[in-house]
Amino acid sequence: MNIQTFRPGVPGQPAAPAVRIVSAVLALSTVAFAGTASAEATAVAYPDRPVRLVVGWAPGGVADVAARLLAERLGKKWQQSVVVDNKAGASGAIATAAVADAPANGYTLQLVTAPEVTINPFLSKLTYRLDRDFIPITLTTLNPMVLAVNANAPYRNAAELIAAAKANPRAIAYSTAGKGSSPHLFAEMVAREAGITLLHVPYKGGAPASVAVVGGEVPLGALAASAAVPFVQSGKLHVIGITGRQRFPGLPDWPTLAEQGLQSAADASVWTGVFAKAGTPADIVRKIDRDIREVLAEPDVAQKLATLGGVPGTLSLGDFSAFIAAEMERNKAVVQAAILDPN
Repeated sequence: MNIQTFRPGVPGQPAAPAVRIVSAVLALSTVAFAGTASAEATAVAYPDRPVRLVVGWAPGGVADVAARLLAERLGKKWQQSVVVDNKAGASGAIATAAVADAPANGYTLQLVTAPEVTINPFLSKLTYRLDRDFIPITLTTLNPMVLAVNANAPYRNAAELIAAAKANPRAIAYSTAGKGSSPHLFAEMVAREAGITLLHVPYKGGAPASVAVVGGEVPLGALAASAAVPFVQSGKLHVIGITGRQRFPGLPDWPTLAEQGLQSAADASVWTGVFAKAGTPADIVRKIDRDIREVLAEPDVAQKLATLGGVPGTLSLGDFSAFIAAEMERNKAVVQAAILDPN
């Protein structure tokens, strides 16, 4: 599959069979990584200078929070600076394109989220190709999502929100981290199940999307849980519901949407992972994978993520690629229905 040109659901372009999507994404860890085998060399010296970790979203959002925690711990382990470089815009595509143009030496990595790899390919003509330009290394975090309202909003649960939206279609605006972001798809899944129509207002990241609800620019936000936590704790936001089939252990007072009768997005999450440029030496890729997983296994890291509304990821290399393939399959239908053909 040529992700650079393939846009399922766009008039005049046939939708590719699901098997093509899965096969292309699985090739991320086989073709791209196998291409580095001849470049095997000692990774003992890596890194011997600062490493750049590119993030496609604004500071303060779920990706940025995960990146800064990871950068801090890897910096200590490597005894080198790991610098977070925020390149917000185009649902992460600007950052991904920058990493695609960087040298394949392990010194420019990307902290990716779902849009960069499982949503953008269905929406835009991209300058990069996932099956050619990247190696997916490690799934780093999983974060539930929430529908949250301004503390002064008149609706306090899903039933009240749905009733208000049915009474005034498109009158309730909601913020997200951007068009085609995971929260955008999540909100549209919930809206379609509930039989309501909301007005989407995209921002350039989870942090500004949260601030928009706090400041009253919009009454509702579809947010990563970690972006909402500080504002809920300060009493500025109220959680309507969180994704998940059971309440999140770190946030037990937040009701799930599933327990309020909304099942469609129960398994939806904002996830982050680390990508390297294709052609990065295999031994360096393995070292990055191993060291990230060691950092994520530290008890205090898991504890900190829990208080922010997340859990450590547990997938690496080939397993991460299979996870991405499954995410692409699920998101394809939602993108088609909610974004490409909303009517």
